[in-house]
Order: sequence, then C-alpha cells, then structure tokens
Amino acid sequence: MKDPENYVHKHLPKKQPLSDENLRVKLEAVFQRFVNKAEELAPCGSSQSNESFNKVVTSKHPKDKFYCGSESLDYRVASAVCQKNRGTSYVKGVNAKLGLSPGNNKCASNF
Repeated sequence: MKDPENYVHKHLPKKQPLSDENLRVKLEAVFQRFVNKAEELAPCGSSQSNESFNKVVTSKHPKDKFYCGSESLDYRVASAVCQKNRGTSYVKGVNAKLGLSPGNNKCASNF
C-alpha cells in the first residue's frame, strides 16, 4: 500500500478492513499450516513454467498429428522455445530475417 492511511478495501463490506479478532486468530491458524510446510510447498511453483511451455509445444505440435518423421518437429519445438522466450513477436523477426512479407491481418468483422 502506497498510502496506508487512505487505503480503501474495495472488496470488503463497507470498504473497511476486517476487524474481528476471532476471525484473525482462525485465519492465522490456517496460514500457519502452510507456513510450517513452506519448504515442502515451494518446489511446486516451478512446475507452472513447465506446464506453460508444454502447452505452447502442444499448440505447435498437436498430439493427434505425427510430425516426428520429418524435420517439421524440430522447427515446431524451436518455434515453441522462441515463443516462450520472446513472445509471439518472434514471428516478425523470423519473417524479416528470411525476407518474407508480414502479410495482412484483417479482422473477421471486415469480411
């Protein structure tokens, strides 16, 4: 909070902070269980990045298609790596390097 004295709790009743002491004690007990297991829970955070990358690879190489028999698979995985590292803007760079036109991107409402 940049300005604690004027902070407004947008999503709480009457936009006021919670003040019930019993509620605070119960919430602290819930959070304490997670604090006590912090070392066990911390490694789970790293899987989200892997799951995200796997989703990108799957979008380039769907499981219902067979690309392993060609060089296409290497390019598809490489494009997934580029997308993960640089975002979808990598396509412009690849097109520019290959001397390809970026083409037109028309909105569906224009058709």
